[in-house]
This record gives sequence, C-alpha cells and structure tokens, in this order.
Amino acid sequence: MPASLLRTARRSLGVGAALLALAGLWELYHWIWTTAGWTWLNEINKLIWPSASGIGIMNTADYQRTAQISQQFGVITKAPSGAYRTDLATKAVAELKAQGLDVNGKSWKPLNVKVSPGGK
Repeated sequence: MPASLLRTARRSLGVGAALLALAGLWELYHWIWTTAGWTWLNEINKLIWPSASGIGIMNTADYQRTAQISQQFGVITKAPSGAYRTDLATKAVAELKAQGLDVNGKSWKPLNVKVSPGGK
C-alpha cells in the first residue's frame, strides 16, 4: 500500500483506518473509499469525536445506564459482573499519546461527503 494512501486514511479517518489498512483487509478498506463507506464512517465518527477521555475509553456512568436499561427491558437478565474494564484502552491511549497522536479528536471535523445515486 502506498504510504500516501495510508497517511490519507490516518488523517481522514484516524488511527483505526490506518490499522485496518495495515491489517490487509482490502475489501473493507476499498469499501471505506466509496461514497457509502465515507458517509457511514463520517456519521459514526460524529458519535465518537470529540472524546474527552480518549478513543475507546468507556464512560462509567454511560456503561451503568446502558446495563440498567438493558436489564429493565429484558435485553439481559441480570446486571453484568466483570464486563466493564478500561485498563487496556487506557494503556493504548497512553501509548498513542506518547506517539503524538490526537486521541481526543480535538482537531477532528466531519468530512463533507457528497452522496450520489448508487454510490458513484
């Protein structure tokens, strides 16, 4: 994969897309570059960024609220035990920060994606 393509993915979509490219998931990576892929990822990114705690760090209150609602409406039968942890994500965020990467999305802005019929 050309380095310029990897840099563009990393700049536009963040570390996740760069890692996706490195993993060699070419079909999914190609889909990202289509209009449908850009639109979908752009909308998902709006839910993620900015992230005050850093990408992948789960908010304790949000987790507890989701578990409570899930139990209330029968999605789960009992409160989860041991499912909540942030140690791995916290370590990953620290390592990415040490590399100078923006893990909070302070500089992220949604892309202006043109939607066209059939994704062309």
